[in-house]
Amino acid sequence: MVQKPSPACAAMKYNMLKDEPNLPAVERLAEYTGQVLSFILDGARDILPPAEPNPDTAKWAARLVRAWSRERRPHFLLLGLWQPCLVAELRRLLPDDVLLVVSDQSPQAVRAALTQPDAAVFSHPSAALLCDTSAWAQRLLLDSTGIEPASTFVVINPLLPAVKRTPYSEMERLLALHMAEVARSEKDAPSSLSLAVILHPAEPGLAEFFAAIPAWVEQICVLWDANEPPSTSALGIAPDPRLIDAAHPLAGDFAAQRNRALGLCRGEWVLSLDGDERLPASLWAALPALMARQDVAGYYFQRQTLYPDASSCKMGYGLWPDLQFRLFRNLPGIAYQRPVHEILEGLSSTRAVLAAGAIEHYSRLNKTPEELRRKLSVFDGATGGAWGHRLNSEYPSLKRALLPSSELEFPARLFMLP
Repeated sequence: MVQKPSPACAAMKYNMLKDEPNLPAVERLAEYTGQVLSFILDGARDILPPAEPNPDTAKWAARLVRAWSRERRPHFLLLGLWQPCLVAELRRLLPDDVLLVVSDQSPQAVRAALTQPDAAVFSHPSAALLCDTSAWAQRLLLDSTGIEPASTFVVINPLLPAVKRTPYSEMERLLALHMAEVARSEKDAPSSLSLAVILHPAEPGLAEFFAAIPAWVEQICVLWDANEPPSTSALGIAPDPRLIDAAHPLAGDFAAQRNRALGLCRGEWVLSLDGDERLPASLWAALPALMARQDVAGYYFQRQTLYPDASSCKMGYGLWPDLQFRLFRNLPGIAYQRPVHEILEGLSSTRAVLAAGAIEHYSRLNKTPEELRRKLSVFDGATGGAWGHRLNSEYPSLKRALLPSSELEFPARLFMLP
């Protein structure tokens, strides 16, 4: 999906002053963006900014600062970089204690813009650049660094060409989402929960997967990719009276397989996991409180694909947050659709995205490259050749400490989806 260019393609330097109050946010955004820019998406084509500064730059900068001055919020978020001349002028006009953040969704255009002289503005300790193709990645990262809508003046870059503005309307929508909190209560008796899993008997680490399931989970419903269920004792899985398993060959249809597993579930709620995924203990412990909310029908979790080691994960170009809809009410009529990259349909009530807490995905650590290639070939077969999945030798990655934590602390924060 991506290939890494020479280091010169990602040159972006920040002057990190240790006594600056904005250092944590600036440093995290810089690390994230630097990694995204160091990789080139194969076949990417975009409109690039002109080399000559826009003659209306000073006029628009003055207008934007006047608009900001009516609210004087501590963060100024400009959606779309285009040319750094506007950012340089804004940084000159704004007070030094205002953090100026630029959000952009075109790595190719940003790399071109950073070759222009005014790109030196990003050496200022109160100027930061955040770039990724994923609006959700940017929204979650901004939230985790304390750059929240209530404290932020947000505007789409007025110098952006009309054809470049659409992605930033989506970012505005995400910034406008209602936020809610989930508090933990001793009164939160666990709702009945069924764990639904589709597995292959050769999946590595199955004993550890089953050992991590808390005692309060009512059912463990497994659909094996086989002609008949394997001997769990032979796989090192401890006996468990909650285990209900069945078998059916996958035959290239993940939705059908998940629906078979779903048919085994009788709990009020269903948690869907794969054999190469783990929930941190704090996220398991949070599930009763999440299920206790009456206004939510299901939850999206972030998923961190651990790579190249357990302290880092894939990111950039949609590799993170890789939102997965995995915890949901077990209501009549729900069913998975699409044979690959399946989606659950039939839930009409509100869904929510967890701002922190993530599934830990061990696929790259637990499987050999050949095993991964075989898995991707199954995905390709399920699409009838319409999509192609490729295993790269290298992916953009980031230390997990710089992302929202996979652990979940209370009160848990939720993005409520319309």
